[in-house]
Amino acid sequence: SGREILLNFIGVTVAHTRPYIHFPSNKHSFHMMAIGEKNSHIQIYELYNGGAVPVTFSADVTSLSIIEKENFNHSIFECLTPHGNILPGQTMAMEWRFSPLEAKTYMVDVPIKVQDGEQAIITFTGVGYDPRVMRDSMVLTDGHESCHAPNIQTAKQPGQLGYLSLERISFGNLPLFSQVRRMIFITNMSKDRSIFFEWNVTSQKDSEYINIYPVREKIGPSEYKMCRVTFLATNVPAFYDLDLVCEISDLHEYTNYKRELAAWEVERDRQLNEFIITETDLHA
Repeated sequence: SGREILLNFIGVTVAHTRPYIHFPSNKHSFHMMAIGEKNSHIQIYELYNGGAVPVTFSADVTSLSIIEKENFNHSIFECLTPHGNILPGQTMAMEWRFSPLEAKTYMVDVPIKVQDGEQAIITFTGVGYDPRVMRDSMVLTDGHESCHAPNIQTAKQPGQLGYLSLERISFGNLPLFSQVRRMIFITNMSKDRSIFFEWNVTSQKDSEYINIYPVREKIGPSEYKMCRVTFLATNVPAFYDLDLVCEISDLHEYTNYKRELAAWEVERDRQLNEFIITETDLHA
């Protein structure tokens, strides 16, 4: 008796050997920056390897040099990581600096080439503002209001084993080299089976800023476990948008999987190293 909502799902399939980077959009907007900043914050643009093979990418920064010359040799856009490698299923954050010279909107098109793959042209946009004009109307925010996803899960999924007390954490605006902690509770929804959880970061570099304890643990039926998430604001001023994956498995099935995997590895090593001599006339 409620309102009907039409959802349009779009997916991409690629060959097993094809290098592929998923670009959700051909446009990206940086956070607004004040003019006159000596050291602008580092901002990120994420690249996701949706294929089954490692990917090597490179960004053509020629257009950045052109816009720099048009602005009295001032680096409006600076790409700190114009190339790199991404493992299958992993994410890499391209680091950028946006340093506006005037209170206006800047735009630049940057081709990103995937080795042995396709090329995408991404339009990067940045808005500069004059803090003397904006004054208190330009208040720093933590980005919480810019994301419309709920903090907690609102609907149970079929076959779901457990759930998180929070699915999005905002650490707010932090002084450099400060540390802040948040708590997340993982609850086992089953009344008769134990579960096992394990945290993973989508990018290895994110481990420099964020830490979770415990990383993995088992939870008994109808019980819960508290995890401490610690964020350290290190290096240089930057905006962070980090993804963490919590994998939850049935403990019984997980134990069987680990046992079968260990047996398969033993058999694999035996077949690689063992040989049988079939000749019968060795002493002839």
